[in-house]
Amino acid sequence: MVSEVGDDKSSDVLPKWVKNDRLGDDWVLVRRIHKSYVWQVRSVNILPRQPPQYAVAKRMKNNDASGGSRKRFHGEVKGLEALGKIRGVVPLIDREPGEEPRWFIMEKALPLAECVKGQSFRSLVKVFADLADTLHQLRFTDQQVSHRDIKPDNLFWLNQTPAFGDFGIAGWTARAEITQEINKLGPYTYIAPEALRPHHNANWYAADVYSLMKTMWALAEYQYEHLLALETGAPPPSKIFPPPQGEINATNEWAYSFRRFFGPEGKYLDTLLQDATSNDPARRPTAGDIRNEFRAWLRLTKGVEAKPSPRSNYGTLVNRVERFEKARERFLETLKREIATEFPQVTFDSSVSTEWRLDPELQYDDPVILADHGRDVIVDSDYEGQPPDDPWEGALLLQLLSPSGSPRVIIGGVLEGTADRPVIDLLAEVHQPQSVGGWKLVKPWDRGDINAGGAVVVETLGKILREVVAALRRDTSTEWTCSRVF
Repeated sequence: MVSEVGDDKSSDVLPKWVKNDRLGDDWVLVRRIHKSYVWQVRSVNILPRQPPQYAVAKRMKNNDASGGSRKRFHGEVKGLEALGKIRGVVPLIDREPGEEPRWFIMEKALPLAECVKGQSFRSLVKVFADLADTLHQLRFTDQQVSHRDIKPDNLFWLNQTPAFGDFGIAGWTARAEITQEINKLGPYTYIAPEALRPHHNANWYAADVYSLMKTMWALAEYQYEHLLALETGAPPPSKIFPPPQGEINATNEWAYSFRRFFGPEGKYLDTLLQDATSNDPARRPTAGDIRNEFRAWLRLTKGVEAKPSPRSNYGTLVNRVERFEKARERFLETLKREIATEFPQVTFDSSVSTEWRLDPELQYDDPVILADHGRDVIVDSDYEGQPPDDPWEGALLLQLLSPSGSPRVIIGGVLEGTADRPVIDLLAEVHQPQSVGGWKLVKPWDRGDINAGGAVVVETLGKILREVVAALRRDTSTEWTCSRVF
């Protein structure tokens, strides 16, 4: 059977394709690639300057013969024709004649995922720098193209260049919106939140950036698993797993960071990844920004070929330490804010920082601070490697002194628990000077096992500070000073 159809039949339903059938004047169907509507084809004419020997044919599905789906198919053909041969786009090389073609031919390209697996993370960054550049170029063509369906299945490798394919739901300047297109927007993990409920003024260029970076993360993970399989002898992954949903918290979570795929230098891309996958389109960089950042990173890390970090040791350790450190940073911010609420003229000296290290030889004798809480030993606040076993190593306690030097307030907490659930014990004491020297404990406070990152710690800390102020029985609006104890 020869599929040669004139203009008057171009909107008819296509007969079922069968191997070795002719397609137009120049092609023969070879084998089905995807379901029944994507086939590999062979050129009838194998001559110089003729079509390539093998290519890919895409047909309109039989249930696309009417309505918006048919318009979408025709729009894809016309849009690809208007683009011509742009670097980074799998080009159209033939189609059924007529105003409403039912099939078209594109150059044969390899799936990008199969070309990047086992390669270095640097090579992946180079690939996505080029893809971001293509998105940038497409935006500023006369057609002002947005792809709107970026995912691993639609990325290819053609003529030593990464390229976009499947422009079936792409946006074009001269293309009317098709309501039914929303039904094709998937899978959800690659789609920007605003694209799930699209409206006429949606920023599809920002949505493309979101999908591009989600796709990059998924392919980086796929690549990472293949490299680990080569090193450990484990079976390689058989499919690409979807990326995390929503914003990828790469700057705070080691499990999502590019450091896992490359090493320490990967951190310079983490902010870019997090911003590009933000739920707020206005926060996302442009495709041109991404291209520039990737190329700058490639220059910055020239000569560095880091291996992925095995998750069984370094990865788990770093993730635990970073979660613990982040919990302590958040607590210090909360502590300073709540102190400033009750002591509005307070001055924090340079020791009030998570980076400050106490002299390990320093001891207090009048009385031992916090002795009534069963914690009568002061040790260095520094620790390395893991969240501390000794609770004092996770302590963050501040000393408040009035302008006259007395009374004294000790306020803060001891971070404990696990890295998965850091908890904090809130501690406070008011001390008054004694006539014979030293300090006398007036009143202690102790609230334990509070979620370090939740609202309860803020509420409880505020309540303790108000009780401290009431116990002081003096004006706290004067210039108190605050320093870190340990």
